[in-house]
Amino acid sequence: MTDESTRLEALTQAPERMEYLDTTDKDFPEIRWTIFGAPTTNEIIVRAQVHGKSFYMAGASPLLYPSMIDRIFDIDIDDHALASSLSNQLWERDGAEMRAILASKGPRN
Repeated sequence: MTDESTRLEALTQAPERMEYLDTTDKDFPEIRWTIFGAPTTNEIIVRAQVHGKSFYMAGASPLLYPSMIDRIFDIDIDDHALASSLSNQLWERDGAEMRAILASKGPRN
């Protein structure tokens, strides 16, 4: 695991982290996508998990106010757009490896 992945994993497990979305991939149900907000760093983090392996991508939230922890209406539209972009970048970067994991292990029963 890279230093950046280790950092992002720690942020997604921190007590103050915010979980905005947790869902399976529409084309590959063995892949689970989760969107987190990290109030301490004001980052949006996207995680894809497949057969126990996690892949991360993060970016700074474009919003400074209100602070992430004070956003009472769930994920903001600008943060959602960032998460969508991050998930596309994550898939572009790591999608081949995720598909290879699926091919080698097959679907979970």
